[in-house]
Amino acid sequence: MSSKLSLTDLAAAILIFVWHRRWGIVFYGGMALLAIAGLALIHNPLGLTRWITFISVEVAQEFGKAFLVAAILASSVDIYVKRRLVSDFVRDVSSFIEGLGLPQEFQEEIRFIRNIDVYRKAFEITYTIRPIHESPGYVRVDTFIKFDVVNLSGQTRPFNHRLSSETEHQQVGPSEIIHAGARGCSLEYSLSRQQRNFGSTVTRNTSSVVFQKESLVPPTQPSGAACTYWGNMTSVSKEKDSDIFFFPQPTLRPEVRVDCPEDMEVDVYFGHRYQDKKPSPISRASESDDVLTLWQLPAACLTWHAVVVSWRKKTPDQPNCQALIRGRERTPGD
Repeated sequence: MSSKLSLTDLAAAILIFVWHRRWGIVFYGGMALLAIAGLALIHNPLGLTRWITFISVEVAQEFGKAFLVAAILASSVDIYVKRRLVSDFVRDVSSFIEGLGLPQEFQEEIRFIRNIDVYRKAFEITYTIRPIHESPGYVRVDTFIKFDVVNLSGQTRPFNHRLSSETEHQQVGPSEIIHAGARGCSLEYSLSRQQRNFGSTVTRNTSSVVFQKESLVPPTQPSGAACTYWGNMTSVSKEKDSDIFFFPQPTLRPEVRVDCPEDMEVDVYFGHRYQDKKPSPISRASESDDVLTLWQLPAACLTWHAVVVSWRKKTPDQPNCQALIRGRERTPGD
């Protein structure tokens, strides 16, 4: 069998191309003829005045200039106009078409997703849980958060860097904001309890200690550095307790790490539709020989989605954190 393209195949390919592009060929062919007619009138206006005697040579030349300019403008603007129309359609109309037949509430959610232009990625949150030997029944929970902010709006946007730590068990030990910082995208700050430079960014109320600092995130460039934020908090909890972490901004592919003693077990639950999907897309792994474990959600969390981390002392017949996570990896359909 010959791999060369025969004349019949070539002719068929040309006919198919012409058929699919027929309206574009007609349009640009017409613009080419209009430009040729304009050039002809500019250089030889007498040809028209011989047939239409009441048109002067000057008027015929002006017609030629008008034809030429119209052809050039129509040909150059056509591509831009089509792209703009498609862009406007995708932005303003397609959300209604995609949600056609659905209740208005679902259509509003589709429209919200299509308008997301600032979101977080490379999101990591690490829980380090250690017992407080001086206060049996309580644990110290250190939480470290790190993420990048992507701004696709084309404009500089404000971003509120916020951290909080509950103060429910102050009688056992303090809850503090240890460290907060940002870098990249012309941002640079590093605040810590040790340096005592939090200033007014840290406030306390009856239930929590809160860090807040607003900064400006410029548009993200394809090859530019990301705007990276991080923070570290510490608090006291009961040895059987849980923490609910809400996502105040849309977040891609969040990761949760938990480092706990061997005599404790931990559960991580993502408030996402993937949580109950079988087999679960949520990966669980042990990153090393110690008890640090990792949960990864390969999906997007919208505003106010949440992740719940719970911990408790294991009973004598229960495995430790590391064995528990490895056992889950072997569970069929999990």
